[in-house]
Amino acid sequence: MVKTIRLALILILVQLFCNELNAQVWEPDSVYVKGRNYEIFDTTRIVSKNALGGNVFLGEGFWRGNISEYFSNQFYIGINLDIHRGRFVIQIDDYIGFGKVKQTMTFPGQLKWVKNDAEMSYMFGCNLGYSIVDNKYLLISPIAGVGGNYLTSSFWYSTSDNVENEPFLPYYKLGFFIDLKSLTLLEAHTRINDKDVYYTSLMLSFGINRPIGSPRYSEYYKGSMIYFTIGMGGLTRKNEKR
Repeated sequence: MVKTIRLALILILVQLFCNELNAQVWEPDSVYVKGRNYEIFDTTRIVSKNALGGNVFLGEGFWRGNISEYFSNQFYIGINLDIHRGRFVIQIDDYIGFGKVKQTMTFPGQLKWVKNDAEMSYMFGCNLGYSIVDNKYLLISPIAGVGGNYLTSSFWYSTSDNVENEPFLPYYKLGFFIDLKSLTLLEAHTRINDKDVYYTSLMLSFGINRPIGSPRYSEYYKGSMIYFTIGMGGLTRKNEKR
């Protein structure tokens, strides 16, 4: 995972350097086209500060602490909804994770999680971010938030006698996400008056989820998670005539 993060950061820095070398000076009431990137400067249009974005992603979560001894790393599929206002963003997370039990865990009443049983995670959270970089090439936003992770052995609902020992684990999150706007997917990247009005691109996120409080049966469930995701997403923003 560390090598993947380093490679991603190196690619971002290379892209920034190359883009600065190719920077242009925009003239009023002009249209510039480079590949699938459209840059429009139109004094008759107003572009909103508000935007709606999000992404669909795959990822992996790496357990740390006691819980890593009993559950495998998680493979995730999920979606994010991003609500932008200026440089601020509210991000809503929804993940489903897949893993397995690494060691049998026993509980009172002869209940247990059995080694090699399937395990699923349902995660939901809300984050607040601020874009420290937001230009025509990429967006980088640190985020902080809270959420919860429900571990279960069933896809829909648990019918197991062990359901009372399937934990809900609240957490707080620290991380960041990156939109690589220049890597356009599906549709063209369109900007008006130096603001994005539409793009679909490659999106990355990294971070750590730390537990809030101490869970019941902490000898099994206490721990944090480092995560990495990669997906396709984008943004749309309203614009209109003055």
